[in-house]
Amino acid sequence: MRKEAAPPATVTTAELTLPGGERAQLGVPSHGDVVADQLLSGAYELPPAHALVLDLLPAGGLLLDVGAHLGTLVVPAARGGATVVAVEPNPTNASLLRANTSGLDVRVVEAAAGARPGTLPFLPDGPWGRITRRRQRGTIDVDVVSGAELLPVLGRPADVVKLDVEGSEVEVLAGLAPVLAHRPPLIFECNAYALALRSVPVERLTRAVEALGYEVFRIDPPNRLLPAGSATFQARSWIDCLAVAGGPPTGTPWVVGPRPSAGDIVDDIVVQARDPHAGTRVWLATALAGAPSEVLGDARVTEALRALAADSERRVRRAAKRTIRRAQRGTRGRTAKA
Repeated sequence: MRKEAAPPATVTTAELTLPGGERAQLGVPSHGDVVADQLLSGAYELPPAHALVLDLLPAGGLLLDVGAHLGTLVVPAARGGATVVAVEPNPTNASLLRANTSGLDVRVVEAAAGARPGTLPFLPDGPWGRITRRRQRGTIDVDVVSGAELLPVLGRPADVVKLDVEGSEVEVLAGLAPVLAHRPPLIFECNAYALALRSVPVERLTRAVEALGYEVFRIDPPNRLLPAGSATFQARSWIDCLAVAGGPPTGTPWVVGPRPSAGDIVDDIVVQARDPHAGTRVWLATALAGAPSEVLGDARVTEALRALAADSERRVRRAAKRTIRRAQRGTRGRTAKA
């Protein structure tokens, strides 16, 4: 059981515009949550990944939402006739979820999904709450639920699974194996920065998804799906993905585009190298060591690496210089073999 309670939060009411124009009232924290702030200001827009979930859900379907937050996906799915099992470890968010979905076919599981039952330290942080490896200021203990425990809660095979767990995806996927055995469409976030906090490279997550029998696509607004498996270098620190078995979905507005070219990847690298978040620049400088040679040898990437090596943040400079040294060693090795 949870050993500590989350501090109380001031709650206010925001309006969520549903697909089709209908509006729903949601209880949200009055401060400290960027999604709540967007809802309160009227700036919130349904993310493309959520739109894809709703497009893939059949009439009367069953959605498993792991990392349900305040219900910005749960509510439109349930209002559209779906049954939803919402897994949310943050006690404040779970309480708001219950209130926001009163009268709807929604079951809220107040726990984190994981590889095995137990308890883990959790850091509440608005939409970025996450399981942590060590205790730090603000962490609380939360229950952990496994996929085997979720099966009786679901009652039948899920039609769609959505996963947003801020870097814990690999462990959660291991626990969800029983739920994913029939390979329902899986929509998941691939946040390279959050994964790096747990020393997990992006490729490990995409390989874990592929090992379950899935093909991975990047969700590219407004309605494209681009191949994004472990063979494709991810140059963006954050993407949403669709994993499917048996080919891309049909009968939806979503179309499959080509695999990103080397030029597309270089374009993304140039943008990411200028990201204002130092953690993102650290991740990029480190990840470039694994970039394909045709990408790493591009003049714009060379220039971006040099800029990172002269970054104002020491940790960015160190990461970039390590990557540059590795690239130079690789070049010397190839020259010696030739």
